[in-house]
Amino acid sequence: MDKPNRLGASAAFLCALCYVIGLITLLFIAPDLNQIPEGRLRVIDTYGNLLYLWYFIVFALVGICVLFVNNALQQTHDKLPSALALITTLTAYLSASYLFVICSIEIMSNVFFLAEHHHGVTKRSELTSQIYTVLLSLRNYTEWTLDVWFILISTLLFRARKIRKSLSVFGVCLGVFGILILHPSIQPFALYYVAAVPVWFSLIGLYLWHIRESANHRGEAKAP
Repeated sequence: MDKPNRLGASAAFLCALCYVIGLITLLFIAPDLNQIPEGRLRVIDTYGNLLYLWYFIVFALVGICVLFVNNALQQTHDKLPSALALITTLTAYLSASYLFVICSIEIMSNVFFLAEHHHGVTKRSELTSQIYTVLLSLRNYTEWTLDVWFILISTLLFRARKIRKSLSVFGVCLGVFGILILHPSIQPFALYYVAAVPVWFSLIGLYLWHIRESANHRGEAKAP
């Protein structure tokens, strides 16, 4: 039980760090990243290959961490509702799959635009608009998977009655807010969501770390 808690806590803290890196990038380093096509092309031309690492951190690495956190939270409690636990785990894998796919598309599109650097600005702008129209449509239909996982895992832990109610409510509210910001009228508030996610993961990491430390103390107390 100790190893899943340790891995889950580490994954939760790492996931929070990934979101902080993404937030800092969007606020201070490349605020025009989502201004398509001109802003996106400026960022690609300025940072080039560094964007590969950034995409891996904010998409693929987050997906991996979510799976570890989900596994740790579910192994922590033995009496979780089996059907809801199964659905939650499937949603975690669906969310991770979405993040891997988006990461791959972003990296491949980056490679393509760097290869097209010698072409005219007008042609690159047209290609950028076409590719990201498809990408944004994909996000609108699938980006809610992580938010659904927030809702499900928080509900699961609330029903287990071994986690603070406020943390469960926070997770549910976070998931609902994440789904709502997919609507164009609420998207200007997306950065608030990005800022709230690392707070939730940090609290979950502290929760798992506390369980690990408690288990260690109990083990030492039982030792002859």
